[in-house]
Amino acid sequence: VPKGYTSRMVELIGALLIFVFVKFTPLRLRPTGLVAPAEKVKKTIIRCGLICLGILTIMVLTRIVLQRTNGEMANRPWFGLYLNVSMRWLYPVTVVVQEFFAKGFIQENMKRFLRRQNPFLAIVASSMLFVTLHLGYPLYYMICAGILCFVTGYIYEKDRSIWGCAMIHFCIGFLPRAIGLK
Repeated sequence: VPKGYTSRMVELIGALLIFVFVKFTPLRLRPTGLVAPAEKVKKTIIRCGLICLGILTIMVLTRIVLQRTNGEMANRPWFGLYLNVSMRWLYPVTVVVQEFFAKGFIQENMKRFLRRQNPFLAIVASSMLFVTLHLGYPLYYMICAGILCFVTGYIYEKDRSIWGCAMIHFCIGFLPRAIGLK
């Protein structure tokens, strides 16, 4: 089964589990992170936009260096959307769903269970769960997904908005193939 389909299946299972957990456990689903004051959203969009520019710069420099030594990479186009690969056309929605699940649901509920004493533990728990969403990928990819979730979990704690986290997630997940690194 292609990775794109398995990812969507995991997300569907996750959505069903959220429903079951909210219905039959003390876990709660609130719009935390989706709805934030405009000033906070603006702040996180600017901060995370700058982070995305840095990430994009690193990707472009990596492409320049690698295409000098790798003939196959040199023949790839510099920009392509590849929307027909692994359901990439759905990726902008997927990113928001995954960030809301990881931050707005898991991280928030973990903080509630931990009585807000240590948000670090909630970020770690959320990151570990995010890794499981990427089980169909190679080990390095799962580790990077966990690191991404940890970093964006910290950003989420500061800004209380998933929108900047979703930008970074999109940048790291979509742009490498778009600029010919994958």
